[in-house]
Amino acid sequence: MDDTTAQFAEVWMKSRHAVSSFVRSIIRDQHDAEDIVQSVAIAAAKNFDKYDTARPFANWVIGIARRQVAQHLRVKYRDRHVFGDQVIAEIANAHEDLASELNDRITALNFCLKKLTERGQKIIEMRYMQNMSPQRIAETVGTSYGAIVNLLYRLRSKLGECIRSQMACEEGRR
Repeated sequence: MDDTTAQFAEVWMKSRHAVSSFVRSIIRDQHDAEDIVQSVAIAAAKNFDKYDTARPFANWVIGIARRQVAQHLRVKYRDRHVFGDQVIAEIANAHEDLASELNDRITALNFCLKKLTERGQKIIEMRYMQNMSPQRIAETVGTSYGAIVNLLYRLRSKLGECIRSQMACEEGRR
């Protein structure tokens, strides 16, 4: 692996969550969103020599994502009303502003998820990774819908407190 490839891989890994978040905020179909993120990575890698290192990489690559998303929407929804270029630009700008904080939050979330019980981790995974409804989770684990709704509320609260605490610790270290 040459230096340029290694440099690209490093900055891409730091920014991929911001790109994915931006794409998924507009493209609801998971498979389409994943395809677009992959296309963005390929386009960014091919054009990495054009990247201005004085500018944050996440902002540059979200700009690429913005164009890829707009192109996808034009092709997929030619005859339907979709987000206009201005709305996409505003969403992209918001994600650019939050890109560095997003990476810190994801790191904190991963840390906090590991602190949950095995059952708590499984319930969170079913709800947010597998996109299962609380009713389906209740059926799967053999408990009531109300118990799952309450458990999810407590787990989200616990994760939120942990993330805020982790972010405050990180801010104190800087």
